[in-house]
Amino acid sequence: MDAFSKYQAIQDFKRSGAAVFAGINYANVIAVRLYDTSVKGFVHKLAYALLFDTTAGISPSGTQRVLTLYSCRGKGRRDYDFIADRVSEVLGSDACHVELVDRPSFLQWSRTLKRFPSSWRCTAALRGGFFARLGAALLIARYRSFAEDSLGRLLQGSSRLITFCDAHPLENLAVQIGRASGTFTLTNQHGQYRGLTESNMSPDAEAYANFVSHQMLCWGAATRDEFVRLGFDSDQFVITGWVREWQLPDHGPDRERKGVFGVMLNGENARASNPRLIDTAKRIAEGLGLRYVVRLHPLNDPRDYANLVDGNCDFIGVRDLRAYLDETDFSIAHMTGATIEMLHAGIPVYLLDDGSLASIFSVPGLSFSDVSGILSAIQLDASQPEECRQRLGRLANWFNDDRMQAQRLKQFCLGGDA
Repeated sequence: MDAFSKYQAIQDFKRSGAAVFAGINYANVIAVRLYDTSVKGFVHKLAYALLFDTTAGISPSGTQRVLTLYSCRGKGRRDYDFIADRVSEVLGSDACHVELVDRPSFLQWSRTLKRFPSSWRCTAALRGGFFARLGAALLIARYRSFAEDSLGRLLQGSSRLITFCDAHPLENLAVQIGRASGTFTLTNQHGQYRGLTESNMSPDAEAYANFVSHQMLCWGAATRDEFVRLGFDSDQFVITGWVREWQLPDHGPDRERKGVFGVMLNGENARASNPRLIDTAKRIAEGLGLRYVVRLHPLNDPRDYANLVDGNCDFIGVRDLRAYLDETDFSIAHMTGATIEMLHAGIPVYLLDDGSLASIFSVPGLSFSDVSGILSAIQLDASQPEECRQRLGRLANWFNDDRMQAQRLKQFCLGGDA
């Protein structure tokens, strides 16, 4: 089953209502974990469902009326952690801060198996075969045990709940429980969300397909416009800007030239376009007499790409973004959130629209359909740096409007008490 077929099967499972228990649709809860249908993926589901439970750590101070909830501390993602920590910092004692942590448990198997028969029956609506159903049923039983034994009580008495991301199972579960009891819910944007199609489908689609909160704290008008295009209401999106630790200076397009440009590869969910990006870089280097470096996504395997570069490549590997920007004049990219960082820093970036570029990135002045278009844009920007700066500034603000961010976060998270 290809990625698009998996996506369709998962959405059909959600819409069937077969996995609803006590008003909670567990098909939504486990959705993002259903895309991995490998043997390794099944083993992970089995181990998680039977050998791990979830504990809640609660801040010693703060009002229970407003809860922030985070479940991703163990993923090793500093950018994720920063969002949760920054929102908690801004709200301070006006909110109670909760972290959910998965830990090994010798007793979880009994809690999961107790709920397994009814969970198995509800997965008849899921296409994909026996092992797909078995993995889904185990996960549903696992999350039901946490909801029924712990999470429901934890959320009692809260009128507002702010989560990190609705696509993540524990946080999706918390939002659904909160909404069922009348709690107003908000979630954070943590990547450049974009509508996907059959040509570029991946689990990233759950960023919008699994959006169940009342509102999203989003980066800019680009995200709001994209969700409206996908059928959501505009008032479900409040703009607070990218919650992140900015460490990039404003270089600008007219800084001293180094004769080196960069190509930023996609993560594994959009890896199909990476060879075309490298080929584009080779042709630009040849056409303009430049050198280039290839910045891998942290999840890329260097062995997949090392043999694709040519003699004009000075480096291929993972590179800190600040160091990468210090050594490059501009970048070629496709569908990476680092594009927004480039725009924020005032560095020219040109996206290759190879037919699989999401519509949110396929905009005039940013994306180009072929190498000749990119070459012409590079040469024009080099000759007109002020016009280039203005264009980059407009795009940067459209993707990320973080003016008065702390005030906006308090206003939207606390409601009338801000």
